[in-house]
Amino acid sequence: VDLVDELIVKYPEMPDLYAYKGAFVGYKIGLNKVKAVFLGPESMKNINHALEIGPNRPQGWIENGNALYYMPKMFGGSKEKALESYNKAIQLMEKDPEMVKRNWMYLNVLMILGQGYEKTGNLQMSKRAYEKVLGIEPDFTYMRDELLPSLLEKWESQD
Repeated sequence: VDLVDELIVKYPEMPDLYAYKGAFVGYKIGLNKVKAVFLGPESMKNINHALEIGPNRPQGWIENGNALYYMPKMFGGSKEKALESYNKAIQLMEKDPEMVKRNWMYLNVLMILGQGYEKTGNLQMSKRAYEKVLGIEPDFTYMRDELLPSLLEKWESQD
């Protein structure tokens, strides 16, 4: 966080720096849940600032999605709202062909989106996201050999 703070002092207009700071603070919460009451608002303040000054930058939307996904409902967390943020990040990335070409972050957000859809019971959208990843990177072994087969097994057991 110290390095990000130094960069924020030098480049206060860069929204991704605030998104990263929010993510790092959120990571501290994951290490010690007791600190969530104090660190949660700091994390969200930075993420929200990233979205305010850079609404067209995907990183803020990714971190907003992560925060909403893992935040308890009683504090405003929502997997559905997280999925909206991930979708927004993906839409922004897809506006720039260079952002999606051989970009692990793009594939990662698609994977997280698919996992979120699966977790919320929308298996069709989950399958669509997983297949999109494999359409781009067919050798993504975790997706090909674990996530998609597990999803398809779930899907078949519902029939």
